[in-house]
Amino acid sequence: MRVPAKNKPNHKIAYRLQIGSVEIYNDLLVLGMSPRKSLTLQMPTIPQKYVGHFVSGYFDGDGCVYFKKLQFADRKNQRHVLLSVFSCGTLSFLEALLELLKTRGVQGGSLKRKKNGNELALSRLDSVALYRIMYNNLEDSDIYLGRKFELFTHAIETLYGKNAAVV
Repeated sequence: MRVPAKNKPNHKIAYRLQIGSVEIYNDLLVLGMSPRKSLTLQMPTIPQKYVGHFVSGYFDGDGCVYFKKLQFADRKNQRHVLLSVFSCGTLSFLEALLELLKTRGVQGGSLKRKKNGNELALSRLDSVALYRIMYNNLEDSDIYLGRKFELFTHAIETLYGKNAAVV
């Protein structure tokens, strides 16, 4: 069902799938679906060769990259800020994700409880490490969200030069 954003010209069109059949609902439960999964999400066992793909897929769904040039009160010149954030209703999932990322080059990371969920935030250097985890071995057949990839690539190239994104 297409749900138009009424009186909000800057909002995107949203879609919703509503299943009213008890039989289909029960079949989905048997296949591993669960209601309110964001509150009960657990880290699956991921083969090492698929870790980058898993992280990229989760980032495309529940992550964001923030790259802006800001003026800080205690600084004379503007400064670029690069931040990547994962969101989840289950804090333990984000804790497990952070541990997984640390095995791949992320050094820090900040976990925060929020009013409507939890966040894992990575600062500049850890965002670069995240970029490498997700995108360094891309093939033409790989699936990823182009706009996040392009923003991330632009940020790293702006901060570190054209060849920095390909390491």
